[in-house]
Amino acid sequence: MDIHTGRTSHKCTECGKCFSQSYTLLEHVRAFHSGENPNKGKECGKYFANPSILRRHIRSIHIAEKPYKCTECGKCFALRYELRVHFRSSHTRDGPHKCTECCKYFDRPSKLRDHVRRMHTDG
Repeated sequence: MDIHTGRTSHKCTECGKCFSQSYTLLEHVRAFHSGENPNKGKECGKYFANPSILRRHIRSIHIAEKPYKCTECGKCFALRYELRVHFRSSHTRDGPHKCTECCKYFDRPSKLRDHVRRMHTDG
């Protein structure tokens, strides 16, 4: 769906799935309908729309490689995004979800809700 108009203008003729961008539709067709997908996982047989998603899947699921290490605490992560979220929420005051009671920061709203429930509610 186009974020500005709300329309999905590119529809797959095979399955009817709609896409806002033509290149996304092309990736979808190549991955799921053409039979030539080079982005198929060898271990599990799952199909991925593009090679970067396949590489991320292999690293985090099949080989458990964690090349991204936190310089503050040494904790390792499979994805650069996970390291950024960890660092921001654990070692800086930049977490996107702030507790209004104690000013602690959290990387996810669910973690903030759990914290408030455990630490700041009676009963």
